[in-house]
Amino acid sequence: MRAKFFIFSTCLLAIFSSGFVNQNPQTGTVKDIDGNIYKTLKIGDQWWMAENLRVTCDPEGNPITSYFYEDNSQKFGKYGRLYTWQAAMNGSEKENARGIAPDGWHIPSIADWEELVRHLGGEEKVAEQISVGGPTGFDAYLSG
Repeated sequence: MRAKFFIFSTCLLAIFSSGFVNQNPQTGTVKDIDGNIYKTLKIGDQWWMAENLRVTCDPEGNPITSYFYEDNSQKFGKYGRLYTWQAAMNGSEKENARGIAPDGWHIPSIADWEELVRHLGGEEKVAEQISVGGPTGFDAYLSG
């Protein structure tokens, strides 16, 4: 079975309490090369995509390989697309590479993820905090 990696975000980050509720969330949008528009959300000092990535081309406009959640194209609207790590990074091995992320964004590094986890109260709290309908305003289904 192929290892699949789902990109549902990209960053800039900060530190938080375990009872975080994003009372007045800062939000925005970003557009990918295909013209898809995604909600964005500021959590701490970082900006994250709040929806699952659906892009089908790399930044140069070349088609990329992607998959559907459970190999079911009907789940595309809810879960976006799944990408291998190599496809997500667009061949780069550098940390904070743009990969297939929209212009001005990058694939989250381990440090980005660690800061998000710290900000949201630790590993035992993060899934609850970034679940659809959770207190952060994050709307991407965790699927990869």
